[in-house]
Amino acid sequence: AGESPKINNITPKDLGNRDGCDPGDQNRHTDRFGQSFRRWLKNEKHGHPPTKEKPRLIRFNWGVLFDWQIYRDGPEMAATFGGILKLNDKFLRLGKKTLEKMHAFARADGAKDGAFLGIHLRTESDALGFWPHYDTQSEAYLKQAQKRGYQTAYLATGNMTEADKFVDAAVEMAQMRVVTKMDLLSDDDLDELESFSWDQQGLIDYVVLLGSEFFVGVQPSSFSVHLAMKRHLKTGGLYTRPYKTGTDGDGLSHIVGKFERYWGGWLFLWDGMWP
Repeated sequence: AGESPKINNITPKDLGNRDGCDPGDQNRHTDRFGQSFRRWLKNEKHGHPPTKEKPRLIRFNWGVLFDWQIYRDGPEMAATFGGILKLNDKFLRLGKKTLEKMHAFARADGAKDGAFLGIHLRTESDALGFWPHYDTQSEAYLKQAQKRGYQTAYLATGNMTEADKFVDAAVEMAQMRVVTKMDLLSDDDLDELESFSWDQQGLIDYVVLLGSEFFVGVQPSSFSVHLAMKRHLKTGGLYTRPYKTGTDGDGLSHIVGKFERYWGGWLFLWDGMWP
């Protein structure tokens, strides 16, 4: 067998003349990246210039996802690029089936058109310490439920202990019934769900939460932020400007979190993640 090809790693924003900018700051000159990258490739100090006969493999270092200001590439690109990554059909099928069951559950509970509140409770053990904790999230979510008059909600979370606590609190404080995917699925569907990994099960939640009438999530969870951004496309079909964080938003989602500090609060997610 031949030798594994050598891979060169680069960080795109390092190719610009940043003149002492904050190292965490985004690449604000994506329109110049192509020219800078080609100049870097041709510089023999960084290896031989690639040719058809002798190509090179270049890999971006982690972080590129949030380094680009997506709206600089235009609304069409910003709104559609994320769609290149497709969900596996088996996850999409089970997600849609779970959504159908959630609509039926909401209708049976008296909700017009099967409308329901979608909730992302992010309190698993891998959540970072500065993220809003359970009390902050649950209080804000139930306040939104009461404000908007929801009687039925779908809960996505990987912490089943706090899921049970939230279900009880929702009944007591908002007279709202809350269910999870585990409650909605049964028999072969439930067996299939339980065969999925934790991340794969999250795809089922993603599909259902996209279909909720209103969504509440937490900053800086990339899962919550991406859902809010994806739902934002429903307002006009194109992502024409950054989402207005820390406000009432677009009428489709409400995100709980700290919005005072751009880097400390991870607000760069909203500028650098494709919906």
